[in-house]
Amino acid sequence: MNSKLAKSVLVLISDLRVSNEKFIYRNISGFIVCVAIAGCSSGVSQPIEAEGGNQQTSADALSCNDGLKSALNDGDTTILTVKQFKQGEPLLLSGTPTAATPVANADLCLVKLLVGPGKPGPADAPSTSTGIGIEVWLPSHTKWNERIRVYGNGGWAGADEAKQTVIADTYYTFPHYAAASKGYVVATSDNGHTSPPGTQFNGSFSMNPDGTVNTVGWHDFSERSVHVLAEKSKATAKAFYGKVHKFAYWDGYSTGGRQALKLAQNYPNDFDGILGGAPAINWTKFQTSVLYSQIVMKQDLGGNMAAEKLTALSQVAVNECDGGEPGFVIDPLSCRYDPTKDAGVVCTSEVSTVRGFYRFYLIPGFGHREPVSGKTFVPLPQSAAGRDEMFTALQK
Repeated sequence: MNSKLAKSVLVLISDLRVSNEKFIYRNISGFIVCVAIAGCSSGVSQPIEAEGGNQQTSADALSCNDGLKSALNDGDTTILTVKQFKQGEPLLLSGTPTAATPVANADLCLVKLLVGPGKPGPADAPSTSTGIGIEVWLPSHTKWNERIRVYGNGGWAGADEAKQTVIADTYYTFPHYAAASKGYVVATSDNGHTSPPGTQFNGSFSMNPDGTVNTVGWHDFSERSVHVLAEKSKATAKAFYGKVHKFAYWDGYSTGGRQALKLAQNYPNDFDGILGGAPAINWTKFQTSVLYSQIVMKQDLGGNMAAEKLTALSQVAVNECDGGEPGFVIDPLSCRYDPTKDAGVVCTSEVSTVRGFYRFYLIPGFGHREPVSGKTFVPLPQSAAGRDEMFTALQK
């Protein structure tokens, strides 16, 4: 595909509807990006406001209080929390704010929902679930741009959307707040399970205590939760604002990219636009490759290589290939750095280990070409700001 055309589609996805559903795939330095745009209008987009626009409040609009609970509670849905945050207030449901606690950049209403039926079982079993947890962030009535932006998950999901005392802390939380502050309704889900305390992206929910497969949890994780999330985010917005949205978009990376493809395949009418990056698919090979590096380090070193060593190795690679700026390698195809040949970085006893997982594992901070297949892998920067900067750079 022509790069200028692909860039135009990425830029216009929030403003454009076309007569027929179209799927556009683009390989950007190793990232696979799928953009799906669906609609039924003429192909000519109308001017819109990007960040809200002093919308008039509908007579049917509701306030950010228990009135929303009455409007949204139904046979399978329970409203757990409705909380108003004023601009400047710490985004916190319990405890004392610290310097690291984010603050609301605009007036926002948080609604937490739980959609059943879930999976009954022992209280301490990861497979036990009360349902699909959902968080919806609603900008004020006058700031809503009449658009819904639903975010996908990372890894095994399982954040804290269903917990009433905390706000879900996902890998992409900062962009969620930013989007809501700009006028979008923002929604996320835990995919039907909560990771055990002290863990993140944990897949233990997939097995029942007796060793059988948790089919209910797998179904919620694989596809039901994304469809439910689409339906409930739209219903919540309609109840709060007293009118339906104009556009709804899916935005997902990794697991969110897989979810994007699932939506396009099974629920093409849930969203007007689908943006999916680096879809985590083909799990038979994908999950095996993730485990491979751990096996290599376990066999060669007796355990994982120290995190500070991996960080140092990553930084040297970035410096060698891009001079240390902007903190990641934009074009890994131009990078020929091989840490296994750098005696100043890798100890002799660790060369075989690094070579082993260098072939199959993504070392944070730089991309590499796997010498057997010739495939190129590109890293995701380890901060929200770095990720935003990387995607901006790749779209230029």
